[in-house]
Amino acid sequence: SAAGQGRSFYTMDGDGAGPNAITVVFDTFKKETFTPSKGLKQLQRRLKMQYNIIENKEGIEQSIYNVRNTQIAVFWGPREKFTKSEFAVIKNYLEDGGSVFMLLGEGGEGKYGTNINFLLEEYGIYINSDCAVRSVYHKYLHPKEVLISNGVLNRELSHAIARLPGASKSERESVDLSSTQHDLHGGLEIVFPYGATLNVQKPAIPLLSTGQESYPLNRPVLAVYDGKLLHKQGKLIVLGSDKVFNDEWLLKEENGKLLDVLMKWLVPGQEIKLNSNDAEDPDINEYHHVPDTGALASRVRCCLQVPNFRLKRQN
Repeated sequence: SAAGQGRSFYTMDGDGAGPNAITVVFDTFKKETFTPSKGLKQLQRRLKMQYNIIENKEGIEQSIYNVRNTQIAVFWGPREKFTKSEFAVIKNYLEDGGSVFMLLGEGGEGKYGTNINFLLEEYGIYINSDCAVRSVYHKYLHPKEVLISNGVLNRELSHAIARLPGASKSERESVDLSSTQHDLHGGLEIVFPYGATLNVQKPAIPLLSTGQESYPLNRPVLAVYDGKLLHKQGKLIVLGSDKVFNDEWLLKEENGKLLDVLMKWLVPGQEIKLNSNDAEDPDINEYHHVPDTGALASRVRCCLQVPNFRLKRQN
C-alpha cells in the first residue's frame, strides 16, 4: 500500500468500494480548509460506498497525481501558493485524462493566500475576489448564505439531478415541464454559503449562477471544462464556495444531489452531456463593480457654498 512505502498519505477505503473503484485524492498539502477527516465527514460517508478516498499530505507529485493511481483530484480551499512545478503536475494530470475538482470561497485568492487562478485561467475560469450575497431575506438569516433557486445555466444539470437514483416521478416530470416552458433556470435549489463568483469563458462552460435574487446578479458560481469538447482529455470543475458540501451544509436543500451529479461527471470516461444552446449562450449578466460606500463616506470633502447675499446690479 501507499502507507507501506513510507509516504505520509493514507487511504480510507469505502466499505462498498472494491479494488477497481475510482480513487479520489483529497489534497491537504496546501492547508485546505476542509478534508475528509475535518469538516467533510458526512461527505466521506456519502462517497465511500462508491469511491476509494485518499488524503494526500506528501506533496503535489506525479507519483500521486497520475491516472494509474488516482482518477479524481480534489483541492478543497487551498490556502497556500502553488509552485510552477506543482501547476505542471496538475496540468499533466488533466491532459492524461484525470479529473480535478477545485473549490474556493468568498474573497477569492486574496483571502485564501493562493494563486490557483494562474492555472484556472488556462481553461477559461477565474475566481473573483468578491462575495455573493442575498438581496432579499429568504429562509437563511445571514445575507451571505445565499439560497439559489433559479440559477441553472444549463438545463442538463437539472436533468442529471432528476435522473439520480431515488428521484421521484414527480421530480422528473417537474424538470421536463420546466424545460419546455419559460423557466429554464429552475430544477435545482441549493444553498451557496460564503462563496465567490466566477468569470467564465470558452472553452469552459458555466453551469450555475447566483440567480435573480442575489448580488451580483446572474453571475456564474459553478463551471466545467471538458477536454473532450476540444478533442483532448481531462475534466475540471470549479465551485466558488468551499462550504456548500461541508458537514454544515451538505444536507441542506439539494446540495447533496448536486454533489452526486458533479462526482458522477468527474469520473473519467463519464460523458458530460450538456445542452449545446445553453452552453453557447448562457444567460449571465456583465460583471459590474459598485462603489465602496463605506470607504467613500469616511473621505469627507468640503463643498462650495452658495452665497446668501445678492450682488448689486450696476446701472
